[in-house]
Amino acid sequence: MTPRRRNVNLVVFALLAAMIGVVTNYVTDEVPTWFQDQTRVWLVFALIVVTSILAQVVLTREKPEPLSLPLVRPHFPATPRTLRPPTSSASALRGRDRTLEDIRSVLDAPAGRFVVVCGSGGMGKTALAVRVAEEAAQRGRPVFWIRWRGEGSSEGRSGEELLAAQMVQVAITLGLPEGEAGAVQQSGGSLVDLVWGYLERTPGWVLVIDNADRPEGLGIEGPVGEHRGWIRPGGAGLLLLTSRDRSPDTWGRGAVMVRLEPLSPAEGAQVLLDLAPGGGSHEDAERLATRLGGLPLALHAAGKAVAQPTARLRRFNAYLEALDDDTSRVLMSPDATDPEAARTLVGHTWELSLDQLAAEGAPLARPLLRALALLADAPIPRTLITPSLIPDTATDTAVGTATIDSALAGLERYGLVDTPPPDSVSEIGSVTLHPLVREASTMLVVRDSDITGWRDTIESHLIESAESWTAQGRAAWPATRLLAPHLLLLTDIHNDDSFTRLRNAIDNVADELERANLDTTAITLRRHVLDAESIRFGPDHPDTLTSQNSLALVLDSLGRYEAAEHLHRTTLTISTRVLGPDHPNTLDSQNNLALVLNSLGRYEEAEHLHRTTLTILTRVLGPDHPVTLAGQNNLANVLKNLGRYEEAEHLHRTTLTTRTRVLGPDHPNTLTSQNNLALVLDSLGRYEEAEHLHRTTLTIFTRVLGLDHPHALSSQNNLANVLDSLGRYEDAGYFHRTTLTTRTRVLGPDHPDTLDSQNNLALVLKNLGRYEEAEHLHRTSLDSYTRVLGSDHPGTLASQNNLANVLNSLGRYEEAEHLHRTTLTTRTRVLGPDHPDTLASLALSIERHAARQRKWWSWPIRRRSR
Repeated sequence: MTPRRRNVNLVVFALLAAMIGVVTNYVTDEVPTWFQDQTRVWLVFALIVVTSILAQVVLTREKPEPLSLPLVRPHFPATPRTLRPPTSSASALRGRDRTLEDIRSVLDAPAGRFVVVCGSGGMGKTALAVRVAEEAAQRGRPVFWIRWRGEGSSEGRSGEELLAAQMVQVAITLGLPEGEAGAVQQSGGSLVDLVWGYLERTPGWVLVIDNADRPEGLGIEGPVGEHRGWIRPGGAGLLLLTSRDRSPDTWGRGAVMVRLEPLSPAEGAQVLLDLAPGGGSHEDAERLATRLGGLPLALHAAGKAVAQPTARLRRFNAYLEALDDDTSRVLMSPDATDPEAARTLVGHTWELSLDQLAAEGAPLARPLLRALALLADAPIPRTLITPSLIPDTATDTAVGTATIDSALAGLERYGLVDTPPPDSVSEIGSVTLHPLVREASTMLVVRDSDITGWRDTIESHLIESAESWTAQGRAAWPATRLLAPHLLLLTDIHNDDSFTRLRNAIDNVADELERANLDTTAITLRRHVLDAESIRFGPDHPDTLTSQNSLALVLDSLGRYEAAEHLHRTTLTISTRVLGPDHPNTLDSQNNLALVLNSLGRYEEAEHLHRTTLTILTRVLGPDHPVTLAGQNNLANVLKNLGRYEEAEHLHRTTLTTRTRVLGPDHPNTLTSQNNLALVLDSLGRYEEAEHLHRTTLTIFTRVLGLDHPHALSSQNNLANVLDSLGRYEDAGYFHRTTLTTRTRVLGPDHPDTLDSQNNLALVLKNLGRYEEAEHLHRTSLDSYTRVLGSDHPGTLASQNNLANVLNSLGRYEEAEHLHRTTLTTRTRVLGPDHPDTLASLALSIERHAARQRKWWSWPIRRRSR
């Protein structure tokens, strides 16, 4: 009963008692004359009863209490897939309760502290961090997980670059505007200060940096402990690191050091019993746990081995006897806190599983694991795992496809390898190894055999696979992508035959990756070859120059124009000196440099180089040679960018006619000329002709190259622009959205082509009258253009001009006029006063000035945005 209801009842009973008192008073005192009639007495009693009942019903009726709403947690954005923590594989985390409590106390009140979970390999640092992340997520905290890669990534990014990108993504997910990060990078400010300044103002987050075993690179400008880099105390959330480095001096003030030690025999026994309940008594499990040094990873490996239904050693005692009876060189009483000793112990534990697999009829499991361990720390394509991977001297067993498949299945069953499901990129099966499995297995290869034979066999197999898969083209792209990081292990520059074959194989793989739009991986391979050739041949060798040119081309395709220009200039200078100005390689380098200058908006320089190149190509190769026609096409493109449309149209028509005759109508180069001619027609205002050519080109590109190819996407983008010019805005918007989505997925959000699509979609939204959406998209595009291409690039200036137009449509005239004046000033300086874009800005400025002088009913002239 609620307090309110109790109070109402008291009032009712008090009223009832008073009324009864009035009635019963006649028993002891003189009865009033008006109350001497018995009928009246009973009527009064009846009235009292009825009154009490009504009072009880009316006055004590409970009003519905307000609903007890559940506590509404603050809204946090979803964590990006690449920053999500791994899933816990353990049902219980044994022996870490006190440690978890210590971390929870910091989680609830960071107070300028961060946590470093430290210990040797195999101590369960990552498992503990995963448990903390799970608990924080259950409490509604936003959780982010970064695996520190001090050695960098397979895509060519250094560890520092990758960490910076991930930290920025964390801040952006928590609400930091993307434009602020871009502005800081553009201005040369401190990105780390920006991110940590935001993290210090944003409460509740949990950030795990796993595997920070090599702290160098985390500090940026000095030691990590000085807290001028990515590791800092004072954030409003919890920063948690896992590392093998146990020194407090490394991490500095504010670091709460959580040192993981081996589990006690009782705790280790419970781990074994969790995994293998039927493996024996608690005492037997304790003895085995003691023998394994309390190392969590070793305990898990032993427990899973004992729990296998087909296991030979299905009891803890049997497993312990096998350990003690083994005669190989294994430390009998290892210090499990010593990393090398721990790896040896864990490796020996896994050796027992390999013995078990051999007894079960899979003798190739051991040599297969050895071979896989000598590959790179990256997913291994399933198609690479063939009999050729194992040296002839490694086993007496006949090596065939069936025995390899059986061995791989056994390794996966015992948890020695993982076989994750195919992802959306690779589309094929792959195999991964835990880093400690790789380390321990490699140690045993070195200990037990001559590693040279293993490496020679693996190198030969990798090269043969590369040659076979690149010959298959598109069909083998998924496997070729996974092969790339393993080729980087091959660095033999001393043997002439093997070096040439290896170099050619890597070059061919890089070619295929570029055709598959996997340019970032191709860059890594190109750099690898260039570095090896520079060491072997020197920087002036023709092969080195060819590799340098190839690297510059892939940098250009990724929109990294400044880096590409530097490499092309270097290559051209050396080629001119070594090979002569008329050599095909020199002309190729000169043409490529001109292309980059065109992408940078330096059109006069590009025109001069293209004219010089075309003159020599025509003289040396003839006017119909495909290389000459390519030079002619490139010159026409620059003329268009200079606003000299009639010249550009004439040159494109000539090139298209010759390419159709020489190469055929469906050749990609012919289609490129057709597309470029349509662009010039669009610039001349001949939209119907341009639309027809663009539709024809897009149809053939899609059929020949596929809809995701950059050429097809450019054709689709150009068709949408013409539809916009024709006033068919809905159709244009559909094509632009489709192109933007695909370019973002294929090329990345910062690629110049992606930014162009974003800008063009914003133009269509303005034409549809959706000004607020257009403004937002234009501002996003302008920020990205400025950051990626610079504030003076023609693309950036066009984006700035388009934003000003939208602001004018929204009635924000002063902001629009300021942007227009800024654009006109910069275009005059960069492009010259006679460039069409400059003249368009000037005309717009004059129009805006005239509009202010007109009466309010005057109708403004509509001009097309440039």
